[in-house]
This record gives sequence, structure tokens and C-alpha cells, in this order.
Amino acid sequence: LPEAEREPSCHHCQFPEACTAAFNAEIETKIETMQKVIIAGRCARDRKQLSLKTPLKHATIVLQNKDLIAGLQELRDYVLDELNLRDVAITDVTRASNVELTAQPDHRLLGKRFGSKFKQISQSIKTLGTEELLALQRDGSIEVDGEKLVSAEVRVTLTFTGDSKHVEAVAVEGIGGSLLMLDTTVDEEAQQESVAKDFANRLQKLKKKAQVVPTDNIELGFEILSPEGEETNRFKDIISTHDSLITSIVMRKVRKLAAGDDLESATVTLSEERIALGEREVLVRLHLGLSDER
Repeated sequence: LPEAEREPSCHHCQFPEACTAAFNAEIETKIETMQKVIIAGRCARDRKQLSLKTPLKHATIVLQNKDLIAGLQELRDYVLDELNLRDVAITDVTRASNVELTAQPDHRLLGKRFGSKFKQISQSIKTLGTEELLALQRDGSIEVDGEKLVSAEVRVTLTFTGDSKHVEAVAVEGIGGSLLMLDTTVDEEAQQESVAKDFANRLQKLKKKAQVVPTDNIELGFEILSPEGEETNRFKDIISTHDSLITSIVMRKVRKLAAGDDLESATVTLSEERIALGEREVLVRLHLGLSDER
């Protein structure tokens, strides 16, 4: 702005008027769909008491609208990241397995309209197949027992028919005919990755405690304080196997130190942490070394 039009602070300025020409309804729809799917995924995790820290293998998202499917495919990486998944499939009901469309009559609307004939029509609606219900959703109407019914008079839902012991199915709120199916199986690989990420996050907190900035010259290390045994050996294997993952999070190689050893940096910050391994824990001491040359 010209100097004469400038205010001494942004707090003295009026809120700017929205530029409606910059609105993009297509992008807004994509983001809104993604947000609703992520909320459904978190709900599925909550039902099985699975923390977002625990990586899961797979989820399948079933949508009826081809534009919504294409839009969500573009934002697939965000869904993977927000729900901590290794893979996600986004598809429609004709390609998805273990799902079926079912229909129920709107009792208030159809009962008032058909009276004594309502019972017969109600039974016929419940026997409609997937192809017929897809046609109803596409065309907005369907003929049942010689009567034309519109989509508002028939409630169509997508139902999961697979193994509910290992899959949590949740409808995506606000998107009709949708379903998110989350594979809730936690295998050994997922458990190990969760431990590695927890370890890396403890190091990140130690960096924050030491007020480290990205340009600082630091070293990171750890020593195991728990007695040698099955748990400590498993912990060492996990850290070794997931070395590249840990490095990508903390932005440094992490050294394994022998008991009593320390880093050679001028300033060393220590933190003792208990890291869960299933029902047991391993006690470790984290080391952060900070050079005088900052």
C-alpha cells in the first residue's frame, strides 16, 4: 500500500472483503469430502480403541459419486497420513467386496400415500437389488409394484457384510451411500513401527527441551538401562530395522551407546524414558549433545 494508506498495525485495519471470484466450489467439495472421510476413520479407530500412533495396513472407502471418488483420489496421501495407514482403496459399490446396498421405505411418506397397499410395497422395496438401487440413485425414481417411487421415499444404505471381527465399518457422515471399512488388525510390523515412532517422538521432545533449532550442530544417542533380556533385544532390533524412519523424523543419525558412555559434545542433555513394548516396558536414557558452535 502507499505509505499514506498504511496503518501502524494490522489491528487497526478493517477486515478485507472476500473476493468471491476466487471461490472454487470444486476444491471446497474435495476438501470437505476428505475431512468427512478422516473423521469417519478416526471414529472407526476410537471404536476399536486404536491410537492414531498405531499404524494400520489398509482401509477401503466406498463412495457412490464418481466425482467424489476422483477428488478423494487426488487427496489420497492426506488420508493416509491423517489416519496413519499404509494403503487405502477408494472405489464404488460395484467394485467393492463385502458390501451391499439395502433399502427401507419411508414409513411416513409412503404410509400416508398408499394406505392399505403400503405393506405390499414395503416388502417389495426391501427386496430391491443393488443394480435397481443404483438406478434409483442415478435416475431419482423407480417403479415398484406398478407405482413410481422417488428417491426421497426410499432410504438406501450401504451395509458391510464381511468379518466385523477384523474390520470396523463406519458410514461417512454427510455423504449418502458411503462407507469406510478399516482393517483393524495390528500385526507385528505395525507394532514395531509404532515403537520406532514413539522412540523418535521422545527424541523430538528432548530437542525441544534443549531449545534446539534446525541450524544447531547436535548429536543424538541412547543407552538401554533395563537388564539384558528378551525385551531389550527386541527393542534393539526394532531401532536397527527402522533406522531410516527414525532418522527421517529426528533429522539425525541416532547412536547406540554402551552403558555409562556419553556423547563428546560440549553440552549434553539427558532424559530417561520408559518405552512400551506390548505389555512390558524398556527403560532407556536419551542423549542430546550440543556443540558450542551454534
